[in-house]
Amino acid sequence: MLKIDKLLNLLSDGKNHSVKQITKKTGLESVSATVRDLRSQGFDIYLNVKGSKGEKQNFYRMAA
Repeated sequence: MLKIDKLLNLLSDGKNHSVKQITKKTGLESVSATVRDLRSQGFDIYLNVKGSKGEKQNFYRMAA
């Protein structure tokens, strides 16, 4: 299975997934670049930034 397919399968549950989780589960090195490619193909993928005091974490999810 291709890494991009692993990402699509992971995001298809509609839940938030951190960049760290995505990297660990898919083996992708550049999550943001892959998400950008998927968005250009028409996938609705959202970025949520959570955290405070300079400790922010990025989470991606795909619209159901």
